Amino acid sequence: MFKRFSLTLLLFIAGTFAWGADGQVATITNPIDGAEMVLVPAGECLIGTSEEDFSAFLRHNSQLKREDFAAEMPQHKVLLDSYYIYKNEVTVAQYRKFCAATGYAMPTEPAWKWQDNQPIVNVSWDDAKAYASWAGASLPTEAQWEKAARGIDGNVYPWGYAWDVGKARCSTVAFNDAQQPAAVGSYPAGTSPYGCMDMAGNVWEWCDDLYAADYYRNSPAANPTGPTKGSTRVLRGGSWGDYNSSNFRSSFRPSREPSSRYNDCGFRCVPLPAPKINPKDNAAMLWVPGGTFTMGSADGVGETNEHPAHQVTLTGYWIYKYDVTVAQYRAFCAATKHKLPHFPQPMVDTQRISIKL
Repeated sequence: MFKRFSLTLLLFIAGTFAWGADGQVATITNPIDGAEMVLVPAGECLIGTSEEDFSAFLRHNSQLKREDFAAEMPQHKVLLDSYYIYKNEVTVAQYRKFCAATGYAMPTEPAWKWQDNQPIVNVSWDDAKAYASWAGASLPTEAQWEKAARGIDGNVYPWGYAWDVGKARCSTVAFNDAQQPAAVGSYPAGTSPYGCMDMAGNVWEWCDDLYAADYYRNSPAANPTGPTKGSTRVLRGGSWGDYNSSNFRSSFRPSREPSSRYNDCGFRCVPLPAPKINPKDNAAMLWVPGGTFTMGSADGVGETNEHPAHQVTLTGYWIYKYDVTVAQYRAFCAATKHKLPHFPQPMVDTQRISIKL
């Protein structure tokens, strides 16, 4: 019995979201929303809080409890592919542009009124994801966020190990005494090792991951994307309303309900790679980000060989946008002396290839 199939190819590219004969550039601009993006090179980094750091915190504040740091422990190394990340939090002006282009509603205006150069606030995780999708991006994983904030050596804060109230937009005596966020990029002394601004203070930032308190005890060693189950989403960075220095630590990982909207919460994005062309056959390829998804069908749905539905985690990969065409397969045969398959009728070069097995 013969079966026919058409070809769709996958191309796995390791370690880079940017390409070019002259290598990766330090900064690029997203043409959709105008956001400046900085490069975080591939490599290992430390995430989480170490026993040494916890002991140092305890010496400064004897009221601290170990359970308050449990979700950040143990400190461990992770290996991340390179990526670009927005230098600044998404602004009111950028979010307004997204709403104008898509018909999405602006969130509730805060008490201080909208100011174009301030970070957008009062957005849920779903709002942030919608913006990211429009901008050809995603929200950062919390591992990506943490590396971009603290570098590879485990800085406590983006600038180093000691808290400095002058390097972040924050309250100083009581909650909310700062009254509102600052314009993005107003605290250059607080810049992260890779050039990211406001990763301590200004607004809390949504990450892509679901939250699990024990995730750092069993997360993957390479490109972690968060647990597969959970009801809340990770936040990072602290905000203008906080005054407790512990909230601004790059390893601090609280969470909120994804539907929640607060005036101290915004986000930044990580761009998805642009479509790429395979130089051998000129095929257009699209990037599928790594992550966890449901594969198969639930019981009672579809064929039995699709059961059971189950969770699968994949690293990111490239996939051909279209099926392989007759012209592409003919070029392959000419280059390799592979035999061109028999076609029962004349085939047009732009048709997808169909092969007998």
